[in-house]
Amino acid sequence: MKKILISICLLLCGMTLQAQQQPALIPYPQEIKMTGGKLPIDKHLKKDISIALSAQGNSGNVRMVNDKTLPEEGYRLNITTEGITITYGTPNGLLYAFNTLQQLVQTSTDKTLPTLEIYDYPQFEHRGFMLDVSRHFFSKEEVKKLLDIMAYYKLNRFHWHLTDDQGWRIEIPEYPKLTKIGAVRDSSLTNKGSKPFFYDDTPYGEGCYYTLKDLKEVVKYAQSLGIEIIPEIDLPGHMVAAVASYPELGCNPDRQVKVRVHQGVSKEVLNVGDDRVIDFLKCVLGHVAEVFPYKYIHLGGDECPTDEWKTNPLALNRVKEQGLKGVEELQSWLVEELGTYLKEEYNKDLVVWDELLAHWNDDNKIRPVIMCWRGLKYTNEAGRRGFKCISVPNYHNYLDLIQVEADKADINEVYQGGYGPKDVNTVEHIYNLNPVSQMQGNEQHCLGTQVNLWTESCKNNEQAEYQMLPRLLALAETAWLPAKKKNWNNFYTRLQSHDEILGALGYTYAKHYFEPTPKTDAEKALDEGIILQRDGKPNAVGYPSIKAYQTLSEDLTHNKAISGINTFKKQDITMPKNGNTYTIISASTYYLAKYAGSTVYAKPGEGLHLHYTPQNTKSELWHCKKINKNTFTFTNAEDPNVVIGPVTISKPTEPAAQYDYVSGTLLMQRDDGLFLNANSSGCVTWGTEQKVCFPGTWRLVEK
Repeated sequence: MKKILISICLLLCGMTLQAQQQPALIPYPQEIKMTGGKLPIDKHLKKDISIALSAQGNSGNVRMVNDKTLPEEGYRLNITTEGITITYGTPNGLLYAFNTLQQLVQTSTDKTLPTLEIYDYPQFEHRGFMLDVSRHFFSKEEVKKLLDIMAYYKLNRFHWHLTDDQGWRIEIPEYPKLTKIGAVRDSSLTNKGSKPFFYDDTPYGEGCYYTLKDLKEVVKYAQSLGIEIIPEIDLPGHMVAAVASYPELGCNPDRQVKVRVHQGVSKEVLNVGDDRVIDFLKCVLGHVAEVFPYKYIHLGGDECPTDEWKTNPLALNRVKEQGLKGVEELQSWLVEELGTYLKEEYNKDLVVWDELLAHWNDDNKIRPVIMCWRGLKYTNEAGRRGFKCISVPNYHNYLDLIQVEADKADINEVYQGGYGPKDVNTVEHIYNLNPVSQMQGNEQHCLGTQVNLWTESCKNNEQAEYQMLPRLLALAETAWLPAKKKNWNNFYTRLQSHDEILGALGYTYAKHYFEPTPKTDAEKALDEGIILQRDGKPNAVGYPSIKAYQTLSEDLTHNKAISGINTFKKQDITMPKNGNTYTIISASTYYLAKYAGSTVYAKPGEGLHLHYTPQNTKSELWHCKKINKNTFTFTNAEDPNVVIGPVTISKPTEPAAQYDYVSGTLLMQRDDGLFLNANSSGCVTWGTEQKVCFPGTWRLVEK
């Protein structure tokens, strides 16, 4: 029996959320009837629910009934004044009934459950989320946390993008260089939203891969949550990491390539005319098939230029031997070859990206599921040609895009997203998608839909969660309910109860779509004062003195929040000490220029640059010399010839958006009036920017 997600404690906490006239359930049930009564959430009911959750059996006021006639993953939930009855047909149906009960408890405002009757089941069998771990690696524990929130909102397919040009993330014992060489690249793209792009020159990826044991552990965990994993090995394009590890897999074995850093499409592809490549792929896919029990394996197949095949003797010979019309049909041949192998040896079926439709040989026996990402018209084409498909149109279903327009964004949000301000994918945009709207009578061929998170400019799990949430909730309801039953205003109202749920579960989420609780100026000042105290480092460089913090605390205690905040912001900041050594760290959090945490270092022969990921090297250390009260020079610890200054240090006071003060930040100004500034190419120069949160603000941290 499936493990019930998150924890019993959270289910039973009975958090008090804003009142709703209807249950704030996401996804909303297919059928729900409110019967007007209430069931108290007392200690007896809590105990019964706890026993039922842990043992998955009847307990006191909680009764479970198995009914095989219910739809796949369907359930009934009846709550009366006497107790709770759950009827289910499959383990996932039971899991989803508990999820619904969990949300009802968490959104209760009066420690009662409403009496009701729910009959529920999903419209699609595939309700998914894709995570790219090639560009940014997520540990198995981070992956499990993302699986938790998927399951909470009744998503059941995790598409795991394990390999790409920018990194190989799966252990293959016969090919150890894949994770020794192919997992590591020289640098990373960190700011995808503006040109020139910011490529951090920090090596990335050493040790960033999953062992086969790791993968099996995650598979087992996912299964306990009712989630099946679709692993993806992207081929025959997007294989630069593999070719960098084993040049003989490429079309030019004598050419040594590096693991790709840049986004986009590389012409470096596998030489599918070489039998050694076919053996390599069968070895890799054999391990994948043995580790992942689900019936589908994703073979990629997207964005594969044929340029190198056109002049490669082995590729051209393969075309001739197989009677193909040209090199464009090599992908179709390869999918047939690998699909036949996987079907005969492991009883696996395939998923591929929709580019494969262009040159597909309709005589092939293998019929892969087409994952349609280039637009809804490809779901129509796939269905018309008799292929099963999964609808994942870019923009509608891509989570690496910005969530809101620039004028609606909080410049201090965790993550900016990718591609720039013209490419916005809102919660509403995802919610209003009808995945089968263009299938023209072939809707039965659509298995479902999912959202995709590509991670070229996503550098940690916090940012991944931010990009997922709350947009994942919109996808969850789109995948669960048919379009005719969806209503954006209704969903938006229910969504308002889920910020506290996400917070209680420990997730980072975008706050754009949650209405703030109205507060007075005094209440706002008190909140700001509490944050200033929390983030304060009294007597540290850039921060006021400990006395200023003590005064602020007294003012907050004596209901003088507004005057206390104003006085605190006017206090002098602590200056660096002569002879001490510091790191100079960017405090820029501005939308599309977010370098916060990057360290200034001396790059030989190229001046000052940023390490987006601190390296703890001497090139990032700066020796301070005091000239006078507020003026200093900073000499690089590795290269004494590189000196910043003399600079006058002050706190930024020019507001940016709603911010007029950020604790611990400072400006560094030369005699000519210019300020130390960062830019999107990763260079550190001199400019005029001095706003709070902008690329001219810094922190000094003593080493």
